[in-house]
Amino acid sequence: MTSNDADRAPSSGALVLAVDIGTTSLKAAFVSAAGEVFDFKRIDYKSLPHSDVSQSLPGLPRQSLQDLNRAAQNDGKPNDGAANQKAFQGQNGAAAWVAALREFFPSRSLAACAAVSVSGNGPTIVAADGTTLLWSAATESVCKTENAGEENCSQAQEGAASDNAAQTDCKPKTAAAPCHCRARPDNLFSKIDIPDAQKKIYEPRLAAFKKLFPDAWQKSPRLYTSTQWLCGWIKDNAASIGLPSGLPVFDSGPDFIAALVGTAALFPGRLCDRAGSSEGLNLCSPKFFEGSNLRTMPSPAKGFWNVSYLISDPGSSRQEKLDNFKKAFNALKEAAAANGVPFGGRVVVTGGQARDKDLLVTKEAAVGATITTAQIPDAELLGDAAAAFFRLGTYSSLEEAACALVRLECDVCERSRPGGVSQALDSSVSGGPVIVERDPANFPRFYNVPSDIKAIIFDIDSTLYTNAAYAFEQVDCQVRRFASIRGITNDEARKMVADYRKKYAAENGGKKVSLSNTLRSFGVSIEQSVQWRRELIEPADFLGPDKKLQEALAALGRRYKLLCVTNNPILPAQKTLDALGVSDLMEVLVGLDTCNLSKPAKEPFERAAKEAGVPFDKIISVGDRYDLDLAPALELGMGGVLVRGVEDVYKLPELI
Repeated sequence: MTSNDADRAPSSGALVLAVDIGTTSLKAAFVSAAGEVFDFKRIDYKSLPHSDVSQSLPGLPRQSLQDLNRAAQNDGKPNDGAANQKAFQGQNGAAAWVAALREFFPSRSLAACAAVSVSGNGPTIVAADGTTLLWSAATESVCKTENAGEENCSQAQEGAASDNAAQTDCKPKTAAAPCHCRARPDNLFSKIDIPDAQKKIYEPRLAAFKKLFPDAWQKSPRLYTSTQWLCGWIKDNAASIGLPSGLPVFDSGPDFIAALVGTAALFPGRLCDRAGSSEGLNLCSPKFFEGSNLRTMPSPAKGFWNVSYLISDPGSSRQEKLDNFKKAFNALKEAAAANGVPFGGRVVVTGGQARDKDLLVTKEAAVGATITTAQIPDAELLGDAAAAFFRLGTYSSLEEAACALVRLECDVCERSRPGGVSQALDSSVSGGPVIVERDPANFPRFYNVPSDIKAIIFDIDSTLYTNAAYAFEQVDCQVRRFASIRGITNDEARKMVADYRKKYAAENGGKKVSLSNTLRSFGVSIEQSVQWRRELIEPADFLGPDKKLQEALAALGRRYKLLCVTNNPILPAQKTLDALGVSDLMEVLVGLDTCNLSKPAKEPFERAAKEAGVPFDKIISVGDRYDLDLAPALELGMGGVLVRGVEDVYKLPELI
């Protein structure tokens, strides 16, 4: 975050109120779709006046400090009560979250708020009245293993949950391994709505909650995770904190997941260090593998895995923190090498240690890696915002949202190379973008830019021109032709296309599908689609020569080979380049009828590289759609540049 972001009002555009329920504090900020952060606050629960906490939830006397301590001490197990006293304190439960959230308001950014997104620690259990059993409460005696030879498995780690959980001496288990807890009544999960994959983590907490708070268990019609409960409270009490009623409130789940998204650790080889009161070093892996002291679970990015090395106590001294980090880093690095997994060597830090730049510089020197942070130390808030903007439809995938919002602050050791391109580029990372910000507040956005570029692949439509009417007509003329052949109205055909694309996105992690592949699902062959486009699309009716584009491409053409890969057939694509006056600048043109495949297939990119005689790692792909124009190129090892239209292409000669 720049020094004045917290003191200025948002310039324009919708904002998301991002909230993260931490173990010792609640963090909140307003975040824009471009990653600008406003009104950030970190509210320590201990700083809240006791009266504010006890009064934040009327009718909840048990949430007072004295009552919760008494509940812990009188649970029938004095030793447990003493161990749990801190965890049950009223300053660290549902009432505290509400009191802290009230401290965040009023805010001048409220008028631009389009949604709220909440992440939080787990597996915390909350009753309807706010009675809270925190994930950090030591309840080992409540959940015993069935077999004496097995270790206690009440480790407070969520299948998609917090790295801050207290570790036990559990033996490493695979993701499918069951938790053999004695307390396993059939109705234990009847009051809480959680994914099946998380039930083995929540089971001991539910058993403990039922035993420690029998009245709340009986009276509460259902139980909640921390984020479910606070989301519900915000919806029911929006007006009391100045939010408009009916505002979307999204449950973004465990703070562990929010951290991975908020550091953009969603691509193979990327590393996220969640470093606070406890620490977890996380590696995004393209395949599942296990190892000593490693925990492997699905990544938020579909098809990938997250491998964690957990440090329950990083230590109080700088040397202890350094030694523990080195151990975790080297263990993950060796495991990645043994399993043939990319390991980029750059670590994005979030949490308390992200504020200690001297420590980060020391860590960097110790392991020979680049250490960086996002624009705010608590990157979980960026993950919350990314999840919300994805759900609002601003971005087509969680990965695209993360890449758009997260700005890596590459000044930890104040290293840069000419042109403002950070030396944090990881050429060793494959299969996923490394974000590099030239101008963090604006597009274009750069991913995995090669140090020695030889060629640039351009998408054409809505990349080399910005013309909404023409972009619409290219699609709609084919939909109208489909309607006439099918014997349905144009509106009915449009709805079929829209419904299919919506269904495809829902089933494929928000990814987009091209029109040709959509029509193919309705029985229209690629060859037929090509013929329709040849007959129906006339670019000259909408476009004319673009002098700025000609100058920009000419400048780039003096240094690099310029290629085009489009989902249109060669004929209309050539007509478009002719209309813009840039056809003579393009050395290679690959269209839908070249391979009879449309993006996001990799074959069109492979064909362009082959015709140009340039290896993948010397090429960047420029386009306006991350899923179609960048993702397949990045998977091949190319770089990528995301633009919003031709205005961003004009800037490229000065940025590449």
